[in-house]
Amino acid sequence: MPPPARFSPPRRSSRSPLSRTALTAVPAVARFPRTRAAAAGWEDLRNRLLGWGDGTPAGAALASVLASLWMGRGAMPPRLGLRAWEFRALLRRRFPGLPQPQDWPVPRRFLVVRRDDGGVAAELADLSALMLPARADLSPETRLLTRVLAVGCLGFGHMWRDMGFASRAELRVLLSAVVPRLARRNVADMKWKKFLYRELCKSEAGYVCRSPTCDACAAYDDCFGAET
Repeated sequence: MPPPARFSPPRRSSRSPLSRTALTAVPAVARFPRTRAAAAGWEDLRNRLLGWGDGTPAGAALASVLASLWMGRGAMPPRLGLRAWEFRALLRRRFPGLPQPQDWPVPRRFLVVRRDDGGVAAELADLSALMLPARADLSPETRLLTRVLAVGCLGFGHMWRDMGFASRAELRVLLSAVVPRLARRNVADMKWKKFLYRELCKSEAGYVCRSPTCDACAAYDDCFGAET
């Protein structure tokens, strides 16, 4: 059965109580409400996105990010930090069955990523420079996804939570699809944000590591411990 043409309201039930009106008027909160209704609404939207998607692992992972963006979950900025035309182009490529942009929900929430204090733009440029040479291909959408991943490093929590993934495994899927050579270097399963900044330390971007080796670092557990 082909996907619906618009964001039609979910059927009212105990598992999917949010209407389209409620979806486009998510309260401005910094954290996703921990209720069954909110979780059911997020899952419903994610499943719709999967139905509209291109069937790739990257597209499936991105469905979680997009559902979280539109439902007020996570810490990503509007349009995932992309320009409006870049955001539209990425969604057309990864979700060919998606309704027209005028029917997309508008996230209404406080942002919890760091605001640009003069150094954020340079930090994003350094993270992008780290990822671009390791990307899977030269397609425009892969370049855009490296930007999204760089923006995902700017939150205050675990990268997978800030980006709105359902699990840390989804972040690995997206990194492996977008920057596979870089993802493969995380052989010790280091937390991804810690890993990416450690790679910056090893590059020529000017970052200074505080410890000569991970084993000698007092924050070892913070880098390699379980992400909850």
